[in-house]
Amino acid sequence: MNRLPLLPLAVPFACLALLSLVAFLGVVAIAGALHVVRAIKSGLGQQSSDGDPRQGMVGDAHPLDYVEAPR
Repeated sequence: MNRLPLLPLAVPFACLALLSLVAFLGVVAIAGALHVVRAIKSGLGQQSSDGDPRQGMVGDAHPLDYVEAPR
């Protein structure tokens, strides 16, 4: 079987694979940078921003606290 007619299909898929690799490496680079920043902040003793910034501002009210239980 002649594989020459399949060649135009190989080029777009190769480009797609390359773009996927570049996107994946970009995500890995961003995650690595965030990890380094978090490690530096932790080493300096600064507070991490993992928690909810509004925590404690409203008395930690939960919406279900205001729903009455069925009787």
